[in-house]
Amino acid sequence: LVAKMQEISDDATLTQLAQAWIALSLGTEQMQDAFHIFQEFCEKHNPTPLLLNGQAVVHLGLERYEEAEAVLRDALTKKHNDYDTLINMMVLAHLTGKSYETIARYWEQLKQFHPKSEFVADLEKKSTEFDKLCLQYSLSGDEAVQA
Repeated sequence: LVAKMQEISDDATLTQLAQAWIALSLGTEQMQDAFHIFQEFCEKHNPTPLLLNGQAVVHLGLERYEEAEAVLRDALTKKHNDYDTLINMMVLAHLTGKSYETIARYWEQLKQFHPKSEFVADLEKKSTEFDKLCLQYSLSGDEAVQA
């Protein structure tokens, strides 16, 4: 599909964004190409949270965590409750060993501003299932102790 888009217009915005996202999915060698596309759009137009998150994902993939944090903070100043930015801040906090409280703060913001999102619903479901399993094992452990 991207090849067909490139035949029509290699310079079209949609074609370039598709190329960037595909490059991100392919991994580290192509990630720098994606970064340049996002950077070019930020220079041509006002940087949006979407473009900044694209840059941040490149930085995360290349383990450039300080750069990722700077770009994500910029995205938060543009839209403090941006869905993708909050998720990427959680990922960054986890990768850099930030405290549980830091991750929980982003999680609470995500739940507050995007309670019906697929990500929040899925994580809530998994958390509930995990709690049920923990309760089952703690109960079976108590029975073993009493026997």
